[in-house]
Amino acid sequence: MSPTIVFCLLLAVTAGAASAAYSRRSLWIAAAVLEVVGVLLLGLPGAAFLETLQPLMERAGRGPISSDAAWPAAIVMSAVWPVALLPAYRAARAVSGKLQRGVVALAVLAIASVAIGVLVYGMAN
Repeated sequence: MSPTIVFCLLLAVTAGAASAAYSRRSLWIAAAVLEVVGVLLLGLPGAAFLETLQPLMERAGRGPISSDAAWPAAIVMSAVWPVALLPAYRAARAVSGKLQRGVVALAVLAIASVAIGVLVYGMAN
């Protein structure tokens, strides 16, 4: 279920960015909204990201996050994840065409989210 939640979250953020034409104002608004929602939900978006990454991290030789570190790691992931919007917006603005911008933004957002998740997972372990 977590991969579905993560995919829907990434898709919703990309759709919102596309409708706002990847403007700087929409970047700051989206980051602020994601930050507030992540804190209000007590790290549930971050928990979905980290749970989705767990099989990948276990294959890389990392164990699961300990129960004492799971909730703080989820909150940190929720707080840090909006940073992934910056490279996604910058990459999308460099491409012409609405569909191409959306695909590029989604791809960069997914890659940046995985990178941030791997860093948070590594720090929590």
